Amino acid sequence: MSKMSNKTRKEFTLMEIIIAGKRCRAKRDETIKKLEDYLKINPIPDDTREEDVRKKLLPFVEEKLGVGEWLLYDGNTIWDVKRLMKQFNTFVKFYDVKHLTEYLYEFFHLQCGSIAHYNKFGWFDTYPTLDDLKDFFKNNEYGMSVQNNPPGWHYDARLATEQMHTVLFGVGGKARYPKY
Repeated sequence: MSKMSNKTRKEFTLMEIIIAGKRCRAKRDETIKKLEDYLKINPIPDDTREEDVRKKLLPFVEEKLGVGEWLLYDGNTIWDVKRLMKQFNTFVKFYDVKHLTEYLYEFFHLQCGSIAHYNKFGWFDTYPTLDDLKDFFKNNEYGMSVQNNPPGWHYDARLATEQMHTVLFGVGGKARYPKY
């Protein structure tokens, strides 16, 4: 089911295992060891689709990983939706750049259809009010709803954008995903 190997990159080692035919990487050996223990209890068959792999790994990311740990599946972050939503709710409540965490900013520019704007301060200058954020969620920088930006296989990002949409617009604003 899984193979372990080291890949040296500049000054740190990326650890990886193979899950359902794709690389799952972490920065720390301890993270991979925790993942291997998790997979012993929660095995993922080799023929599992990426969307379902992400769904099965999300509880691991949310419950077992610390703030400095991360997991990439096939080169893409598995987002901690609980952490994102806690940060998003605080950000919306106070709507101030000091409440825009690096993790939330990275999610906005990697998953929500926004360019990086150089840094979080540049991003906040582009969306300086809560109404600007709501407009962005309706029509991002690529001309689509934020809910429709993450690809269908990106279960965790889709879940987060759907929950964020509900915070901004209330219940009933469920994502309407495009047909592929």
